[in-house]
Amino acid sequence: MVSRSVAITPVSPVVGTFVRLLFSSLEDVGIRYCVLHGWEGLPWTVSSDLDLVVHPDDFQKLRIVFLKLATFGYRWIQCRNYAGYGYRFDFAWFEGKQFHIVGVDCISEYRYAGLILASGENLLKGRRLHNGFWIAAPDTVFAYLLMKKTLKGSISTSQLLELREISSDIGEARSLAIACETFGGENGPLVITAIADQRLQSMLPALRGQLRRNSLRRNPWSFVRYHGAEKLRLINRWIHPTGLFLIALGPDGVGKSTLLASVVDNLRPAFRGVYFFHYRATFSKKPGVPVENPHAREPRGPVLSAARALLLVFQFWVSYLAIVRPKLGRSGLVVFDRYFHDLLVDQRRYRYSGPKWLLRLLLKLIPTKDVLLLVLDADEAVIHARKQEVSLEQLRTLRNGYNQLAVNTKCASLIRTDNSVEDAVAQATEAVYEHLLRRWHSRCPQWAASESSPTRVSENISFEKAGRA
Repeated sequence: MVSRSVAITPVSPVVGTFVRLLFSSLEDVGIRYCVLHGWEGLPWTVSSDLDLVVHPDDFQKLRIVFLKLATFGYRWIQCRNYAGYGYRFDFAWFEGKQFHIVGVDCISEYRYAGLILASGENLLKGRRLHNGFWIAAPDTVFAYLLMKKTLKGSISTSQLLELREISSDIGEARSLAIACETFGGENGPLVITAIADQRLQSMLPALRGQLRRNSLRRNPWSFVRYHGAEKLRLINRWIHPTGLFLIALGPDGVGKSTLLASVVDNLRPAFRGVYFFHYRATFSKKPGVPVENPHAREPRGPVLSAARALLLVFQFWVSYLAIVRPKLGRSGLVVFDRYFHDLLVDQRRYRYSGPKWLLRLLLKLIPTKDVLLLVLDADEAVIHARKQEVSLEQLRTLRNGYNQLAVNTKCASLIRTDNSVEDAVAQATEAVYEHLLRRWHSRCPQWAASESSPTRVSENISFEKAGRA
């Protein structure tokens, strides 16, 4: 088989070591697997995520592999059940102050767009050893890419070239047979010609409908099976969202924007999207006009302040249910620069003059489940050098308030930002990393027990339940 020209992204030797250990561990445990595509250059270079097919009967054995990886410091922080028997596992670790995340995508059945298209057994047929790990047979890759790109409705130039090269590898007769089986006898020859002429893109809309009809004709119950399991998956996703609700607090000038940008870059691979908000999520796509020197404004009266605080509770709930929670359910990283907690510390900023006990009571009513607070702190002289709107005495009071909030809040971490930016980013990233580990252990305590005692792995761990969490 000739080597194909696929764009690859170099990774550090540290990531390459993880990939090699993963492959050797899969082999040691006896898991039947193969890399579905993008295997060129592995383990030292990757195309995107690591896409694996795992035999359905071997899926439960993955937990043993993950326990072994954990003993080497590669910890599983995120699991996304994105479709039926498709799971993405994100492994993370520190190398000094550098944070690494590698996503491992495992399927034991190919599902997409309401269809069950291929079983794990079929995807593993004809697998072959390459450079010390198993890769899918070229005709399997050809069929998989044809279906995937057709259902997505788009194909890049490099992917089209890959299809053409695979077609050349497996021969015209086999390519034609796969195309006819996928799209019907009339469309098969047209597809092969379009691949050779690099004009497949224009045919994809029509081919999508034909693929759906052929699939449903061969297996009419697949539609019911797919959507029945999908409804359960969506319910579980709402109950146990795999997104992260991250809030940064601290006085102006403490470095929230700089730190958040770097932390988000570290975490981005483990989430499907990143969403930034200031104080409260709104439906408007336009950023609000920043208030100049908010501490210089006169406070509202006590009654009006209390009434506005009560209204804020309602607004926070509406924005959470309509904006934040759906994004968390879709594995989004939702980042807030300030939140309702800020009002408890810095009443002058929000022109609040009502009783503090009311704010403490209302904070308990604000939706903050599974939230992580990063409370940023620095010497007041450092903060004042960056922002002079607030006096040193006021900054000292604010710092004390934020520090008390960090101490009294369960899921909060205090981050110093008056040292190097690199140190602050590493400290904040580690706080998120530990939070994700705790969340995983709380959602699957059996796994936590097994991880601490790898020689006594429980056979009763429900991998499906853990993944859907």
